[in-house]
This record gives sequence, structure tokens and C-alpha cells, in this order.
Amino acid sequence: TQGDETVISLTSDVLFAFGKATLAEGAPEKIAALVKPIPNGATVKVYGHTDGKGTATDNQALSEQRAKAVAAVISRAHPGLKLDVRGFGMTKPVEPNTKGGKDNPDGREKNRRVEIRYEK
Repeated sequence: TQGDETVISLTSDVLFAFGKATLAEGAPEKIAALVKPIPNGATVKVYGHTDGKGTATDNQALSEQRAKAVAAVISRAHPGLKLDVRGFGMTKPVEPNTKGGKDNPDGREKNRRVEIRYEK
């Protein structure tokens, strides 16, 4: 929970193969179960994020594609929701992609995510 919002952060490594936007087997069912309790008419933000590897342009496109893939599942599973779907590429990390000038694989993993946000 962040303020008035509930935030479900789905790691992209669970949902997608590296660099891909096709959902992994079983992911749609998990996403559908997570959004089931959200009340009809609620606005749900589906925000895609990437790590800092690759170009900003490629990461922006990938974050948008992944957010759209998750949003499509939500739309089918819970058609009574209003969706705000966006990709932020590598612009909003939750952890540093590097530490001390060296790669930070744990941080990059946390940055590769799709967030589902909605007000309580």
C-alpha cells in the first residue's frame, strides 16, 4: 500500500522471458486472480518498467508492450475495470541498476516489473 493506492508489483522475470512481452504459461491465471477482488468501475493503472540494460528507446517500447500484455489479461478477466496503461522504460527504478560502478543484478531484477495500482 502506498498512500491511498494498493500496488501489486509483478516481477517481469516471472511473467516474461528476457526481452520479450509474451506472457509465460500460467501468468494470465495468476494476474486474473490478483485483480478479481478489485471493485467494478475502479480505475486500475498498469505500469510497465524495465532495468537499465539496453537503449532507452528499446526499454520504453518493451515496458509499453509488457504493460499492454498484462492489461489485456485484466480486461478479459475483469471487464468492469477502467485501465490506464503506460510504460516507463527504465525511468523509474526502485533499486540502483549499478552499485559502485558495477552491475547490480539484484537491483536490475527488481526494476523489471509491471505494477498494478488501484485506489482502496
